[in-house]
Formats: sequence, C-alpha cells, structure tokens
Amino acid sequence: MPRRRDPFGAALKTLRERLADGDYPPGAALVIGDLAAELGFSTTPVREALAWLAGERLIEERRGVGFNCWRIDPAELLSLYDLHEAYLRLALQTLGPPREPIATPAGPDEAGPAPLTRQAGLIFRRIVAAGGSTPLFQAHASLTVRLGRVRQAESRILSGLPAELDALGACAWTPADLTGQVQAYHTRRRQEAMSILGAMGADSHV
Repeated sequence: MPRRRDPFGAALKTLRERLADGDYPPGAALVIGDLAAELGFSTTPVREALAWLAGERLIEERRGVGFNCWRIDPAELLSLYDLHEAYLRLALQTLGPPREPIATPAGPDEAGPAPLTRQAGLIFRRIVAAGGSTPLFQAHASLTVRLGRVRQAESRILSGLPAELDALGACAWTPADLTGQVQAYHTRRRQEAMSILGAMGADSHV
C-alpha cells in the first residue's frame, strides 16, 4: 500500500466525517492507539488530528487523560437546536433568488442513520452557503459536526424522517417557504428532545 502524503490531513478528514455521521456516542473515549490501528495510521497523525478537533471544540481534551466526545445534557441539546435554527434564519435573511430543489435523496444502497445525517447536513449546508456569509458557513459547518450523534438518534426516534427531509429540500427555495419549514423542523425536535437524548446512549444525561 503506498504511503499517504498527508497522514494528518487524512486522519483529520476521517475523524471529522465520523463525528458528523454520529459514529461516537457522547462521552466516548477517543483512544489514540485504537483509532490509529483501526484507521491504518501511525499514532502521531491521529494524535495531531484529535488535538486539532479539540482546538475547534468539537471534542474534549482532558490533560493527562486523553480525548473524549462531549457529553450532552438536556439544556445543551436544546441550545444546539436553537443555535442551528438561528444560523439558518440568518442565512435566510440574505438568501438569493429561488434555485433548484436542494434535496439529495439517499441511494438504494444508503439505508440507515449515516445517510440521513448526511442528507440533513447537505440540505442545511446549501441553505447557509446560499446566504453568502463565509463566517456563518464556517460556524454552521462546525455545528454540523457537533450534531452528528444527535441526528443519528433522531433517525431512530422520529417517524417519517426521510419524507420530512425530502419535503424540506424540495420546497420552493425562497425565504418565505423555507422559514416555515425550518421552524417546524426544529420545533419537532425540541418537543422530542428527551427521547432523542435517551437514544444517543453513553454519557448523554437525561
């Protein structure tokens, strides 16, 4: 197997994608040696990638202990939903003219939680990108990673999720139409927050 030219970049990309897909439960220990063996890297780029993610506040670094996923309590979960809705509302204030539908349905071989988390992330990322603010886009991208495990839990708790995402992505892409969709999306999740939190597992606090 040829050597990777940028093992740090590859490790960072892989770990970021796994967090965004919700592969690690709240509070889970991210053990450098185990991840290096699993991903086929040496420990150095994995350690550097975890340190980078900790610097972005996407995971927690405990000095002398190691790296962990953040724990989530009910108040923080509601705050994550509030922040996500606020980002989208900001983007909608400067949204350009109507465009093509933004949904990207999962393919026939993409069943399960991860494709649904990616579909949600893609829809909202395109909305925020259309708002034209680079700082807002970057902040939203970071929040999307934090919401990975949350969205995976949603796929186990909320009924009709594929249809909900398809409807959101396929609606007329104007602020007037998207505002109501965005509000309904987040209201539903706030109402089910305790069930979603319970489905996240590990050290989420109910």
